[in-house]
Amino acid sequence: MFDSYSLYPTRKLSPVVDSYATTELDGEEMRDDYAFLDSVLKDNKSQFISYAKRILVGEDAESERIEALKLLTVCCNYDSINCASSIINGDVGSVPYINDVCSDTGLSPLHTAAESHAPLCVEMLLKRRARTDMRSKDERALIPLQLSLSNVSIDVKWNLTSDSIEDLIVLLGDKVKH
Repeated sequence: MFDSYSLYPTRKLSPVVDSYATTELDGEEMRDDYAFLDSVLKDNKSQFISYAKRILVGEDAESERIEALKLLTVCCNYDSINCASSIINGDVGSVPYINDVCSDTGLSPLHTAAESHAPLCVEMLLKRRARTDMRSKDERALIPLQLSLSNVSIDVKWNLTSDSIEDLIVLLGDKVKH
């Protein structure tokens, strides 16, 4: 069941995701946690709703809203648009305030999506009127755009052709001459 788990990005987990992933659990709870994270990573809305409802069951209204915000943050961290929209649309229960800041990270969902380079979630949050001028509540105190620009973990795809190799040789030759 977890054979495909290692195929997902292994970047550092956000503190919110890490809190869900590292809690001391028995075997069944651990399986549920991995299945929950797997549903987020695969952006599987139906599985996500099922697991999210289990997480939120028995919470009072305010605690449920705070937990829903944490779940939204996890979804935005991995650009899981289907899972994130299910939270915003109220499919899992309480709907978090779009501009609330997660106490674990000091980031709003838009900050998290921008920092994670999650374009689908950024677009969805902007359509829902997430504030772009709000500073993060961590030591950096940055707006979402600044967070996006400060995070340089962008994948570069190289397409080497014989022309590009020749161009590189010419450029290096010019550097040697000067």
